[in-house]
Amino acid sequence: MKIELRGGWEAEIVESDGGNDIVISNPTSDGGKKFFEITSVGDPYGAPRVIQEPALGIPARDAGIELDANIVGFIIVQDGKVVERASLSNLTYMKDSKVEVNLAGELMINDEPKGFIQMLLAPDKNRLIGYVGYVGPNKPEVVAIEEMETIALRLLG
Repeated sequence: MKIELRGGWEAEIVESDGGNDIVISNPTSDGGKKFFEITSVGDPYGAPRVIQEPALGIPARDAGIELDANIVGFIIVQDGKVVERASLSNLTYMKDSKVEVNLAGELMINDEPKGFIQMLLAPDKNRLIGYVGYVGPNKPEVVAIEEMETIALRLLG
């Protein structure tokens, strides 16, 4: 059963091995899904998780980073200040931008260099699928890969 929602979103009840599951997404005309998808399919307890940028996520390996995960957005830092933050859907669908990351980890938006990925951050490894890239002016020797939980534990002691 599929229900159409406002803003191009749809909710679908699907049958799976464990019973009924839900998938909420914003499909594109070419069969992709923009923004994010909420799904309980594949979770042994039926708990939903958010897959960020299911159609646009950039494989970390395409950026020269040894990680089997997708980069779903960027926070660009210059002179110690955040100058831009955006999801790939926002850049692609709302701003009609071309986004690329090369094997050196350099972010290009509309063929303009924005800096190098310094760190990948997973907000919640169990429920939010996808990493945010922190971009700075210099290429690091190693890209840090962090999860919000481990950063919080370090800060809280």
